[in-house]
This record gives sequence, C-alpha cells and structure tokens, in this order.
Amino acid sequence: MVVPGSGEQSKMATAGWLKKTLPLGVVVTHLEMTTFGLKVKKNTSGPASGPTKLDTIPSDVQALMEEKQALDLYNELLVEVGKSPKDTLGNYLKREVQCLVSKFKAKFIEKGVNVFFCMKKDVYEEGWQTHKWLEFSDTTEQKEYFPPESQC
Repeated sequence: MVVPGSGEQSKMATAGWLKKTLPLGVVVTHLEMTTFGLKVKKNTSGPASGPTKLDTIPSDVQALMEEKQALDLYNELLVEVGKSPKDTLGNYLKREVQCLVSKFKAKFIEKGVNVFFCMKKDVYEEGWQTHKWLEFSDTTEQKEYFPPESQC
C-alpha cells in the first residue's frame, strides 16, 4: 500500500483477481466473480456474500471514504447494489449496476470522489471468468482518471 506523501505515484492492486497498476488515490471494491467451465473453488465473492456492509469494506476504500466524509454514501451504494435484481444464476446484472453507479455518481463527485463500475472477462481454453468491481478515485489526486474497464 502506498503511504500518502511518500512520493510514489502508483501502487499495484494486491487482489489476485485484479492485476493492474492503480494510480495513487484510486481504490477498488470487488463485487463478484462469475465462472463458466473452469474448475475453481466455490465462489465466495458473488452476490450472496458480496460487500453490502461496512464491516466488509477494504481498508484503503474505508480510508478514502472517511477522508472524504463519504462512508455513509458508499454504504448506501453497496446496499443498493446488493438489493438490485440478479440474473437467473444470482449474478449482478450489468445494466442494473450501471444505473445505480450513474445515480450515485453526482453525490460522490460532490464529496470529491469519482466512482466507476468495471468489468473484465478472462477467456481460457476450458471456460471463462468475469469479475465486476467498483473503482473510486480521489478527484483531488486524479482529476482525469478513467479506468479502461469502466462500463459507465
């Protein structure tokens, strides 16, 4: 994790599902992982156990939300995402999450945070795996940030 003021401009996301360099001031919350045809351990990060309570917030996300006085707003968004309609397998529907993020975006911007719904599909010989997550950027540090995986 990058310590603010350390002079470092980026950090590597440490979650096994996301291997990308995040600029300073950008944090992520994983929503779910969907797999098809792959032999993987039982999905424990999907909608049934997804982050819908404050006690599941990643520490770097919590720090940003507390700094920007947006913790209640974050929790409200995650609760709404958790309650949103799912597909027949119980996975979050892309368009539903997109609509929710769009609905909350202006409120986050007022607090100095931008929010993005992101999705990445990895295709393998034996199947595929899709991850859905939220990225939050501190607009004082990252005014022009836009993740390439953003869906809205």
